Amino acid sequence: MQSTTSSHLTATAVTSLASIGSFWQSSFASIVQNSHSLVPHFLVLVTSFIFFKAVDSKMKLLPCFCKDDKEGLPRRLSFTSASMAMGPWPVETSMCEPIINATLFFDTVPSPEALRGLVEFALTFERMSGVPVGTEGKNDWTMRKIHNIDEERLVRVVKTSCDDDELIRVIANHMQESLREGRGELPWWEFLIIDNSGSGKSAVVLRIEHALGDGLSLVKLFEGFLTKEDGSPVENLVPTSMNAKFEKQKKSKWGMYAKVIPSLGKVLGLPVSKYDDDTAFSKSANKNMIYNGNRKIVVFNTVPLTFIKDIKKASGVTVNDVLFCALSMAIHEYNKLLQCPVQMKRGKKLQCRALMPVAFPRPAKETGDHSQAMRNKW
Repeated sequence: MQSTTSSHLTATAVTSLASIGSFWQSSFASIVQNSHSLVPHFLVLVTSFIFFKAVDSKMKLLPCFCKDDKEGLPRRLSFTSASMAMGPWPVETSMCEPIINATLFFDTVPSPEALRGLVEFALTFERMSGVPVGTEGKNDWTMRKIHNIDEERLVRVVKTSCDDDELIRVIANHMQESLREGRGELPWWEFLIIDNSGSGKSAVVLRIEHALGDGLSLVKLFEGFLTKEDGSPVENLVPTSMNAKFEKQKKSKWGMYAKVIPSLGKVLGLPVSKYDDDTAFSKSANKNMIYNGNRKIVVFNTVPLTFIKDIKKASGVTVNDVLFCALSMAIHEYNKLLQCPVQMKRGKKLQCRALMPVAFPRPAKETGDHSQAMRNKW
């Protein structure tokens, strides 16, 4: 069995790997040399401090959006979840809905009846049994529970006859289909069965709106879907070491202050920075960016995680560092193959950036509560 996951991310991370020293040096040098800059720099520092205090308080961003409401009232969605439910992109960009598509391939396709138990389990989660509702532009977004859900309509079947390459194209054709419009009173997710009678494999795609939860939320959901070969349940797909490392970092408050403040300054400066260079790999439309809908799934050969970890340990970096290095090299080699004049001219000064959201691990008491387990916390 193989798996591949694609997602449309519609918001940027607040954290980045900014240089602490350079930020403070430039800030205070500017204050000393230019007295008129004292006020804006002071405001940036104070705002940054207040922001991180909000984050530090139970790791909840922008409390006006995500604090637990009074007992008896529905819990409001976080800033991230609410923004994706509303649609954070300008209408002019024609951006698609943020949908996660997680795919499993099968030699023998399961029937809709075989997925009934998974549907019933998914509906035990608050966000999987309702729809986000609220006022556009306001912090009143909550989940409205749907009663008497037609569970059969949460499983959709598409029949095809093709080889494996064409199967990927069939999946891609359904990847951006709306989970909001034209479905009636249903939650924003579904199982899509690709029943292939041809020479290729069949597939089951879990399609879920990103507003309902992030990757770590889905991990908790998958723990209820998966079993080991002997039928025993799968537990703790997220390594305990990951949570332990994060808890240790939380205790070092001043260290996190020092990291978040320069990172926040760098992220806030992105809108006024220069556009990325136009290369053979990516040609920017600059101010006139419009989503054209041209999406293609690329299935990579399986790489053993142990191999990635060996590189990580030998280099003294993270797994994400290794993956981004591989991606960067692939883009470089692609441009080189097409003899990209911009890359040849700019060399190491070429600007081609990527923003990566960083998800925060959740405590066990949160993941064990199906009213809180599904959420966006990044």
